[in-house]
Amino acid sequence: MPRKFIYIPVSVLISALFLKLLHAQIVGTTFEVDLLWFIPTVFREIEGLSWVKLIAYIFRLSNTWVDVLMLKAYAVFTLLLFGPLAKDFVFVSIFFHFCCSVLISLISKKLGLGSRVSFLSGMMYLTLFTHFASYTWPMDFQHLILVFFILLGFDFYLRVNRRIDDGGNYRLLFASFLLVNLIASFCRATILILPAMILTHILICAKDNRERIRRYNIFIPLFMVYMIYPVITLVAGDLRFKNIFNMYGSLFVNSGTSPTSFYDLSTLTKFSIAFSLGVLSLFIFRAVLVMRDKHNFGKALKWISIIGAAFLAVILIKSGGFRRLLIPYNLLVPFAGILASFLQPIKNALLINPARPYHFVPLQISPLTLLLSVLVIGIFIMNFGRKNKALAVLATFYMIDLIYLYLWNPIRSRYFIYLSPIFCIAFCTVFDYAYTYMTRHMRLKVVAKELILVLIFLSLCIPNVLAIKLALVRGRMANNFVTYNYLRAADIIKKDLTKIEGVRAIEKKELYINKFMPLTFTHAHTFANSDSYNDNIRFVFMQAFDNASLEVKLNQTQQEGRGDKEGYLLDGYMVKNADGEDISEFSQIFKRAQKKLRANRYQEAAILFEEAIDESPFLFDYALSGLRLEDLEWITNGQDMRSWIDEIECHYAIDYAKKEADRVRHISAIMKREIDEYIQCLFFTSFLEYTSGRLDESRYRFFQIRFLEDDYDKLYPWLGDLPLVKSDRKISAFLDGIDSCSLYDKPHNYRDRYKFGKFLTRLISTK
Repeated sequence: MPRKFIYIPVSVLISALFLKLLHAQIVGTTFEVDLLWFIPTVFREIEGLSWVKLIAYIFRLSNTWVDVLMLKAYAVFTLLLFGPLAKDFVFVSIFFHFCCSVLISLISKKLGLGSRVSFLSGMMYLTLFTHFASYTWPMDFQHLILVFFILLGFDFYLRVNRRIDDGGNYRLLFASFLLVNLIASFCRATILILPAMILTHILICAKDNRERIRRYNIFIPLFMVYMIYPVITLVAGDLRFKNIFNMYGSLFVNSGTSPTSFYDLSTLTKFSIAFSLGVLSLFIFRAVLVMRDKHNFGKALKWISIIGAAFLAVILIKSGGFRRLLIPYNLLVPFAGILASFLQPIKNALLINPARPYHFVPLQISPLTLLLSVLVIGIFIMNFGRKNKALAVLATFYMIDLIYLYLWNPIRSRYFIYLSPIFCIAFCTVFDYAYTYMTRHMRLKVVAKELILVLIFLSLCIPNVLAIKLALVRGRMANNFVTYNYLRAADIIKKDLTKIEGVRAIEKKELYINKFMPLTFTHAHTFANSDSYNDNIRFVFMQAFDNASLEVKLNQTQQEGRGDKEGYLLDGYMVKNADGEDISEFSQIFKRAQKKLRANRYQEAAILFEEAIDESPFLFDYALSGLRLEDLEWITNGQDMRSWIDEIECHYAIDYAKKEADRVRHISAIMKREIDEYIQCLFFTSFLEYTSGRLDESRYRFFQIRFLEDDYDKLYPWLGDLPLVKSDRKISAFLDGIDSCSLYDKPHNYRDRYKFGKFLTRLISTK
């Protein structure tokens, strides 16, 4: 039975499981911090442009560090094809993530590692936890697309190489290969990994020097391709290149504050000189290869390599301090970090700080993971690298990757994508080798061996997907903090319209929103006001209503609008309709419950407070994503919700300018008021259960408060100052009689395995 009859269904199963588990987080996503200024800017700048001007806009040279061509192309075409819904940006990224998985599988097979390694490496890359942000965080598409083109370009190269070896006509395939590389050259500067890998393959895998020269001659046009757009951006003064090459003065780099036009005479002159020097260097290198063949320059080249490596080591030590002296250890750390994360993904997800944006992944470095990494790399090199010279390209890939991964801990999840392909191929090769070695004497049929292998690998991959879901749930609040008031208002208004209009509310064409706090980004970018049209609030409402055609009209007067019944008012904490009524369902129930309690109508008050608890403020729906209040400790790393919100606020207050800091404080105040009102619901419900004689229910409700505020010394006086408590002797006596030791202390240890297992079960089932 061919292996493909097992591998194909399992691949489909893993892919379906991957999408099923992450679907809720994908469709519920919103634009994260960076895209809050980038997408509105692109959205407005391309408005009304012809196709010619649109292409010119995409190729316009950058004057901000993220305004790169591929990222602009991604934003432009996603906006044009799907609209400004954040989920569509994520789905586009996930499509390319799947493509990368397929390409890794194809490359593994072309490198001679077999169909089993091909299958395992592709599935491992798809489900690997560490690089999840590269496809779930739209701004990280610039890294994802770069790795995609590295893999696609190298796969094309291997195809061309095989066609040359077979003596077939490779011209059409070679032309396609050059076109792919021309497009790839528009990525970030790190795309130079691809020509470096190809050059490594040419130099190492050729049978002799004559064959090496012949291959090099064929692929010279490839290296020329990478001297076009990158050199243009360099000489025109692209900000990214200007910062890197500033040490060389303005010989080739424009020193102005913004890039010059390519058609500027000085730019054309510099480009011509730089491009000519680049081409000349290619032919000088070819001459060195020819001279080596004729005059045996082997020893000289060895000494040049040794001196160059020593010079590089000195530079690294000088720039990085004493820690750079431990270079062999530092080279191993990123690989060991991914290995530890793959084997213990849930633990790694829990180690990510849920109050810090951008998904920083800690490296779980220990003697065991380092030893295991040395073992994996050693087996890979000794048993496969020595026999298969083509695998040397992975070393080139890895060394250049260290630009992003060297000496960092924790590392942003997006940067792991540069190392993931190498890790997946190396680990799966060794995994296959170890499995084959252990089962070689077992009397099992081929099908049984393959099924056992698949089950073992599934037991490793599925926890990685679950860890991705866990990390997305835990990081949701921190990464979308600055748009929280928009998200909350959109949810409240959607519920109000659904209550009034039913399903038709989702298909609404117009919505009027007044009095809101605008988003501005002036602290880190050149745009004076990156969201001057307040598009972010429009995008959030479109996402909430899942309606890309929804027209959100802001600050319209009654005469400009369609009547006073059409508008909503964002008045600080409250979301009001045109009649000035607070439309929050939770707030309405909470106020009615307070009124009943004030009138001593305990039975009716108890029912209403229970309704308010079930309804809950938006904060709890958003943070818990369908989970229970008791699950909050797994999301906040054991902190109470108030402390967690305080920590998130601190992270943003440090990074943001005064104007944005005011917004951060405003959002934090909204969240804390929601916490205060929910605490009151739980406390008054505890009191009402106590008066009814249901002591266990009373104790349970009061205990739930500790997930929101775990400092009883702060809670007690705060509750005592509530008007309802002061005015009612029974409630006051109940508060005074509470034994905090028995009611408020944790009944179980945080990270209790049984409790955590139940939490994971609920997490899997959340929609």
